[in-house]
Amino acid sequence: MRMRAFTPGDRKRMLDLLVSYRAAGYVTRYPTVWRFQLLFDSRVWDVEHDVQLWEDAQGQLAACALLWKRRPEQSYYALERVFHPEITEPGLPAAVLDWAIARTTAESVDKHVKISLAAFPLEKNIDQDIRLLENKGFSRGTKGYNVYMSMPLTHPVTPAVLPDGFQLQPLAEEDLECYQAAYGFTAVTIEHQRALLHSPEYQHFIIKAPDGTLAAYVECSFSQDEWTRNQQRVGWIDYVQTQPDFHRHGLAQALMLAGFEHLRKQGATCIMLITRHDNEPAQALFKKVGMSFAGEEYVYQKEIDASS
Repeated sequence: MRMRAFTPGDRKRMLDLLVSYRAAGYVTRYPTVWRFQLLFDSRVWDVEHDVQLWEDAQGQLAACALLWKRRPEQSYYALERVFHPEITEPGLPAAVLDWAIARTTAESVDKHVKISLAAFPLEKNIDQDIRLLENKGFSRGTKGYNVYMSMPLTHPVTPAVLPDGFQLQPLAEEDLECYQAAYGFTAVTIEHQRALLHSPEYQHFIIKAPDGTLAAYVECSFSQDEWTRNQQRVGWIDYVQTQPDFHRHGLAQALMLAGFEHLRKQGATCIMLITRHDNEPAQALFKKVGMSFAGEEYVYQKEIDASS
C-alpha cells in the first residue's frame, strides 16, 4: 500500500471514495459529501501536510484522511478517515491512525504545544475500530456526544405561516456577504459559500424581516450520486439559525419545513441532521417539526505532548 500527499487532481477521487463508502451502508452518518467538502475548503489549514492518500498496487484509492480544526491557532485536530468498502488491507486502518499521530506529534514539537487529536469510530466494524483507537492510545471523550435525528418524508409538507411582513426566500448572490456576516457557525470561505450557492444539490433559505434584515436561515443538502448508488435517499439539514432579535417568531420552524419540502421534491424519502446532546433548544425545535432520535456517536481523543 502506497501512502502519498494530496495533489489537486485528487479531490474528485476522494469524493468518489466517500460516496462509495457511504453508499455501502453508511449514509446515515457524518461526514456527508457536503460536510466533507466544507472541511476540506474551510477547516484544513495546511493541505500539503494535513491531507493524505493511500493507494493499492494498481493505483486504486484505498483510503484518504484529513486533519482539520475550526481555527488555525487551535491546538486541537479532528481526523476524518474514509476507506474503500471493498479493499480490506488488514493494516490500513492502523496505518491511517499512525500517520495522524505522527503528523500531530510533529506539530506538537514544532509549535511547542500539547495537541488533542480526535476521531469518531467508523460505522463499518465499529467495535473493531474502537479497539484499534484504544490500542493507539485514544479514549472516549467525556464532554458529551453527538445526536442524530431523523424523519421520514412520505407526504407534502405544509408550510408554516410567517408573521406579517416576513418573507421566506432562497438566498441570492447579492445577499451572500450579508449572509456571511450573519452566519453564526464557524466561518467558511466565501469561495466555498459561493460554490454551495450555485450547486443544485445544496439549498439555502432565508427569512427577511419587514425592514430587510436577515432574520434566520437554513441550509439543506443531498447527494444525487449517493442516491444513485444506494436505496436510502437521505436529505440533510446542515445548519439552521435565528438571529437573537427574532427568537420566538416561529422562523426556524418555518425554515425547517421549507427545507423538508424542498428535499422531498428533489426525491428525498428521509431527512436527517446532527446536533449536540446538550443542545436542548435545538432538539425541542427538531422534535416540534416531527423529527426523532436516530442514534448517537462519541468522540475518541488522544492527548499528544511532544513539546518539551
